[in-house]
Amino acid sequence: MNFIEGFLWDGREIRITKAAYIEMNKLDMDVYDIIYILREGNDCEKSRRKHGIRERCSTWRRKRIRVVVALDYCRDIKEECWAITHVAPYKK
Repeated sequence: MNFIEGFLWDGREIRITKAAYIEMNKLDMDVYDIIYILREGNDCEKSRRKHGIRERCSTWRRKRIRVVVALDYCRDIKEECWAITHVAPYKK
């Protein structure tokens, strides 16, 4: 997983999975766009999720974008972190 240096969200560091990174590239997004959605977006879970999985949504370039993060254990820092697992547009 890729590390976003110096950024904490909800008290934990952020990592990006390879799948989420590919999805970001298809949407022409970068890390700063994801950080914006996590910070400024709203909770947008359509249905109940398992403990440790959260969804944040925001408008980006006239598209509604959903970012899904999951609580994970990061071995390099030996503590829990958020892993960005999914980035995609969605309809309301």
